[in-house]
Amino acid sequence: NAIVDQVLVEENADVREGTELIVLRSPELDLELSRLEGELSAVETRVRTLRALRAVSPLNDSSVAQRSGVDLSTEEQQATAQLQSLKAQLEMISARRKALRINAPLTGTVHRRRSTLDLAKRPVNRGQVLLEIGDTSEDAEWVAVLLIPDAFSGYLSTAFEESIEPANADSQRSLSVQFATFGESQNQHSAVLTEWSAITDFDGGTLKREVAARIPAPVDRTLRPGRRVRARINCGRRSRGFVWFREFVEFMQRKSFVWF
Repeated sequence: NAIVDQVLVEENADVREGTELIVLRSPELDLELSRLEGELSAVETRVRTLRALRAVSPLNDSSVAQRSGVDLSTEEQQATAQLQSLKAQLEMISARRKALRINAPLTGTVHRRRSTLDLAKRPVNRGQVLLEIGDTSEDAEWVAVLLIPDAFSGYLSTAFEESIEPANADSQRSLSVQFATFGESQNQHSAVLTEWSAITDFDGGTLKREVAARIPAPVDRTLRPGRRVRARINCGRRSRGFVWFREFVEFMQRKSFVWF
């Protein structure tokens, strides 16, 4: 666990692989680093003192001084071993602190709304998504992630089954999608829906299902990663009456009435 200390990029910023994006700070690591540096300084002083004392001991020929020199040598060896242990611990702490500097894993575009305001000084946990980078290279595969109300999943499933060509049972199921980004409703884009998730989740108080529509190349360069879209999925043809009154009929089917 850590705290976001600095956010070094803005939304829609183009970054290259290895660009530093976020700097995290761990109060626990900072405290441990301070403790180890204090111990290291004290032990280094102790080692220098013992070496100075040992340098003086051979000048005295008395047996007491010789025994004292042996004791000093043992103490110096112990202090030196402790010194090496502290340095190893400091290297480990430094490596862990270095891992708190998050770099871009690929070249692309950062997309997260108000990234600086949302993330600054925020506590984060391991595995939490902070930023996303979209690969905007010419050969990158783009997808539009759509949230479909679970009440429509039956129509979607039926349309998938009907999309298989009767003469070719091995043909891939797919549905055409038309979508536009919010604020640009006149500029329509095409995509192909080939699979959908069986998992539902609450979004805005409604059960919804996530589906991914593949955007065929070449991708319109006006599209940007992270933009919200409004989409229409072609689920086949139905009668005009069904289209007009479908929601009313479904509402009536969900209600039961008692007649007197």
